[in-house]
Amino acid sequence: MHNVAGCRCCARNESNPWLHKNAARRRQRRRVPPARIIYIAGQGGEDENGVMCEDFATQVQQALSNLQTAMQAADTKLWNIAKVTALIVDHSEERLHIFGSALRAAWGEHPAPTCTLIPVPRLALDGMLFEIEATVTI
Repeated sequence: MHNVAGCRCCARNESNPWLHKNAARRRQRRRVPPARIIYIAGQGGEDENGVMCEDFATQVQQALSNLQTAMQAADTKLWNIAKVTALIVDHSEERLHIFGSALRAAWGEHPAPTCTLIPVPRLALDGMLFEIEATVTI
């Protein structure tokens, strides 16, 4: 069980039932007490001017920055996210590593949320390679 700093409700119960070598970093299940729920629709790699970043790694960083901006607007922090869904165009192990590293860096010492990654052939906009949506509990 992890107490999440800044969480206004109470402790979240997280677990990874698998005996996986990286079990400490993976969250397969998260039980959250009744709380206020915020759904943040897909955030992509567009900057504040609506211009799509060129490459995958930059799009991931920009999408996470956009997610943080949405979280600030909701007066909450990234670590209150219970689950993210990431969509990756032309998914590969390299892209998985880039996304995983960026996610760990964004969450720092806090437990990362549960995550579903969905490989897709295309996203809504031309040149869009990454999108992330979140379910937040506060």
